Amino acid sequence: METINNEKQKDLIYDYIYDNIVDYCVEQIENGNYIAAYNRYKSSILTLEEHFAKPVLEQRLIKVLKLSI
Repeated sequence: METINNEKQKDLIYDYIYDNIVDYCVEQIENGNYIAAYNRYKSSILTLEEHFAKPVLEQRLIKVLKLSI
């Protein structure tokens, strides 16, 4: 979340997440389509993690490795 908050267009990102993930999943759950909700949630989280979390975690790992050398 911190990474998204640092983005210039964070409002667009959060709107996208709500409109295309949260709202979709809630609608699917309400209609009993649990597998569709799970699949959208899972794929979306993996994509968000790849885009926002992975670069930050890689940078932290590089710093830790440099400190241990």
